[in-house]
Amino acid sequence: MQVQSGTCVDDTTITIVVENIVAGFASNPSYSCSWPATIQYTNQSVNGSTYNWLFGDSLTSSGINPSHTYQNADTNQYTIYYDHVYLHTQLIATSIHGCKDTIIKTDSIFKPTARFMPNVSHGCAPLNVAFSDSSISKEPIVNYYWTFGDGAINNGTSTSVNHTYTTPGIYYARLVITNSAGCKDTSYLIPIYVGEPALLLFQWYQIMCVLIHRSIHRPYTCSRFSAVLALQC
Repeated sequence: MQVQSGTCVDDTTITIVVENIVAGFASNPSYSCSWPATIQYTNQSVNGSTYNWLFGDSLTSSGINPSHTYQNADTNQYTIYYDHVYLHTQLIATSIHGCKDTIIKTDSIFKPTARFMPNVSHGCAPLNVAFSDSSISKEPIVNYYWTFGDGAINNGTSTSVNHTYTTPGIYYARLVITNSAGCKDTSYLIPIYVGEPALLLFQWYQIMCVLIHRSIHRPYTCSRFSAVLALQC
């Protein structure tokens, strides 16, 4: 700009800076299948001078390339439902002249869920039970570790297994799954109720019935009674 007053002339130059600030970042990993999840953020902003991060759990950072660990508030070792969480991270980049730009990206956590169902949960010994897997995982499940509560296990890739309980009692079956990313989950325990064999019950009721009737000097009429009681197993 030039100013002239009479024969006097003066000029000055004013520099106008137009900044193009662009906020950007990358996260590694952008996905996890287990808690806690530690994510390393790499700042990719252009013309930034200061940075303000707002993580998905409402914690903040002013670092250039921060690392952040997400903790799961639920400390239960069993997963009731498919644990799918989205984590939204915001970065505000500010230039030395105060210009700002904002970017938001989403990371996610898919925790696998171990689930299974028996075809029967009670019956007489020997009781054969078929267990069927209904687990959920983003990655392929590569291992199924079945425990049946009586000391027996089945460790492998079988999604459905059979097990026979030979001794009366209450047994608690469980399934632990592992997916291809190395993440694990443990199912809830499912009780299996195994009663006395029907033949033993029949004989026991027969003996008791005979003894009772003899003690009161009545004729022996226990066959029908015993058969009905035996079926209650």
